[in-house]
Amino acid sequence: PISISNSQWLNITSGASGSGIGTVNYSVGANPNNTQRVGTITVNGQVFTVTQAGAPCSFALSATTANFSGSGGTGSVGITAPGGCTWTATSNIAWLTVTYGTPNSGNGTVTYSVGANSSGISRSSTMTIAGQTFTVSQAALTSSAAPVAVFRDTVGSVRLSTYASSTLSNSGGLF
Repeated sequence: PISISNSQWLNITSGASGSGIGTVNYSVGANPNNTQRVGTITVNGQVFTVTQAGAPCSFALSATTANFSGSGGTGSVGITAPGGCTWTATSNIAWLTVTYGTPNSGNGTVTYSVGANSSGISRSSTMTIAGQTFTVSQAALTSSAAPVAVFRDTVGSVRLSTYASSTLSNSGGLF
């Protein structure tokens, strides 16, 4: 008689029955985890041990870049990794914050927050996720306010006015 332990990944492909001298062939399924596993095949009381190495840890991101408007927002990126392979996610700058998902192991998702960009110029930075670089680019926050004019009247008072809402006159000169 022939028996197998861990039959979900170790299978007899031929020679499962018969008498006398013969050959038993078997197949081993892929190991999706990074840990070694062991199974046994027992033939007429003789135990044969099959040891399979774990899968190497490799990591892939579902995307490598993201773009945001100047007002910022939240986003997420998926990570694919064999079970048992641990990873972390870190931001390289204060306006880009990891909010969920680290540390983790195997497949997972990292969520992050992008702060508003009031600097007047576009910007970009990176996060390191499972050893991979993820780049976030952000436009500058645009303002819908009208330009402001500053005037000093003849008495030395200062008047502020927007071009969109007033007709300006300059009796005292610009400063």
